Amino acid sequence: MKSNGDYAAQVSQAIRASIAVKESLLASAGIVAATARVSEILVEALQRGNKLLLCGNGGSAADAQHIAAEFVGRFAFDRPALPALALSVNTSCVTAIGNDYGFDRVFARQIEALARPGDVCIGISTSGNSPNVLCAMAAARQMKLLTVGLTGAAGGKLKDAVEHCICVPSNETPRIQECHILIGHIVSELVERAHSMKRCVFLDRDGVINRKPPRGYVTRWEDLHVLPGTAEAISRLNRAGFLVIVVSNQRCVARGLLTARALEAMHERMRVTLAQAGARIDAVYYCPHEKSGCDCRKPAPGMLLTAAAAYQVDLLVSWMIGDSDIDIAAGRNAGCRTARLICDGGWAKERSDLHAHSLREAVDQILALEKVVPANRHRCPGE
Repeated sequence: MKSNGDYAAQVSQAIRASIAVKESLLASAGIVAATARVSEILVEALQRGNKLLLCGNGGSAADAQHIAAEFVGRFAFDRPALPALALSVNTSCVTAIGNDYGFDRVFARQIEALARPGDVCIGISTSGNSPNVLCAMAAARQMKLLTVGLTGAAGGKLKDAVEHCICVPSNETPRIQECHILIGHIVSELVERAHSMKRCVFLDRDGVINRKPPRGYVTRWEDLHVLPGTAEAISRLNRAGFLVIVVSNQRCVARGLLTARALEAMHERMRVTLAQAGARIDAVYYCPHEKSGCDCRKPAPGMLLTAAAAYQVDLLVSWMIGDSDIDIAAGRNAGCRTARLICDGGWAKERSDLHAHSLREAVDQILALEKVVPANRHRCPGE
């Protein structure tokens, strides 16, 4: 009889074996690129109003159901449901088709009934040779579906039966299945982000939107002078589909130079004034605290993280524009790309992704990098 130590060693060995295959997965540029491409295909198909169909047998059937559930339910956060269906779940359908037409047709027949051109069909087979999965892929291609295969190292016949095949670098069924669900999770996350999460440009206030006072703080509306080109720059970000959120340190509140209510009223007036010029600021966050004792004062990323949670912002594809080292540090700490405004001809200690001499110039560079063509002037995201 084996001791607990023997079992523990086997557990460790199994975990190491799983990790080794996943490391091979990561090291394969082809697999990474194929997974990214499949994610893009699904994003495009779902945006067109198409759906995802999945099929497989045994553990692969369970993986198909699992992945479909991530789309219909949610993967990481609330968002509109995405249409996906595992073709193994309707037992009456599966058994009737299997009885009348043969088991090889259990998935193909459902594709003929449920699919339409432009849908995506993912066939899962560790060997790549499951007859009913191959039959499903043939039916899918005949109906002009986009076809994807998940299989093992050899690929089997499935590799040549689909347009995009992800071959896990292993010949062991358990290791292959573990990587299949990892790939399913990655695709689910990327598709969910693309469909639900938003891009944002975070703006510092003083020195970016309005002239920075020569000393002290802006404590009255009459002293908040919007810089030339600000409304145009923000409007272009609006039309390109970015949220625009202001994040500003306002220690003047802690020092008693104005109240939080007075500051918020000034910010609301700023938003209204810019809106009248065609520029929308989606939210304003400020830190009213002294230099220590909070996690919201830049360079801490607290304001950006709070805004990201509230507005479902994908920080990895968002930007922070500021005119100081603490702005750039806050953006980097939040995971954003950064743009530094150089207004005095000097250079900064904190490294940023780009430099500009004005908000308008920074927006020019960001939109060029994003290759964004803004929509009509007054169109808002989602319209």
